[in-house]
Amino acid sequence: VGASNLPPIEYMTPEVFIETNFGESKSFPMKNIGDYNFNSYWRTDRTGKAGDYIVYNFNEAVDCSKITLITGIPNIDLYGITDGYVEYTYNGKDWIKGEEFIDNKAVILPDSPVKSVRIVFTNSTDALTVAIQDLRIEK
Repeated sequence: VGASNLPPIEYMTPEVFIETNFGESKSFPMKNIGDYNFNSYWRTDRTGKAGDYIVYNFNEAVDCSKITLITGIPNIDLYGITDGYVEYTYNGKDWIKGEEFIDNKAVILPDSPVKSVRIVFTNSTDALTVAIQDLRIEK
C-alpha cells in the first residue's frame, strides 16, 4: 500500500560490477545484485566477519540524490548485516564513511556523482550467510 498523492520512486539502473572477498552461492548468485530486480538477492557462501567487504563499482559515476543499501532477504528480516557501515567514493580513491547499518539498512546522500559504494563488515554476522539486495539509487 502506498500514498496516493505521491508519485512512485523511479530508481536508476546504472551498470555495476562487484568486487568482494566472499564466494558465490549457486542458488542465489552475485549477478542478482546488479539486475535491479528488488525481489532477487545474492546470498554469500559463508557468514560475514570483520574485514569483509562488498564493493559496487559503476562504469560511469552516478549523479544521484540518494543510495539505499538493504541487506537481508527481501520482505523477511533474515541474513542481514548486523555490524558494518557503508562508504563511498567520488574519484575511486578517497573513501567517505557513511552510515552504519541499522535494521539491515544504510543510506548515502552524496554531494557529487558516485564512482563506487562499499559495504564494510566490522564484526561477525548473526547467521551462516549474508543476503545482499540491489542498490536503490534515486535521481
